[in-house]
Amino acid sequence: MKVSSRSEYALRAVLDLARHPGTRPVQAKVIARRERIPLHYLEQILRQLSRAGLVRSVRGPGGGYFLARGKEEITVGDIVRVTSGPIQPYPCLPVGGSRQRCAQESECPVELVWRETGELLAWFFDSIAIGELARGRPGDG
Repeated sequence: MKVSSRSEYALRAVLDLARHPGTRPVQAKVIARRERIPLHYLEQILRQLSRAGLVRSVRGPGGGYFLARGKEEITVGDIVRVTSGPIQPYPCLPVGGSRQRCAQESECPVELVWRETGELLAWFFDSIAIGELARGRPGDG
């Protein structure tokens, strides 16, 4: 599985918000500058994260973004799923009732490997809270 640039940038933006908590929202242009993310692309990502309930936006002068939940409640898995979809290492695995067609669909000898790999990867991503990454200690939950 290749993590998309959208997921990478989303993770960096959420980490930025976790590292800079405060009483005022953080402007997208500030996050973009600190994280070296193109502003237009970051704004799209932040809207997507806001719709998913991971960040909260405040409009108007002095507006910007906050984490919508505690930094220990948001995981890497949450961000990857919002920005890249289901965590699956191989496209032939069923996702939401659909799957790509395969010549060996009825008796795939390696489907179990891909399915279990996806489950382990999802478990790993879900086990890392943004707060842990912000402290530089992933896995120390």
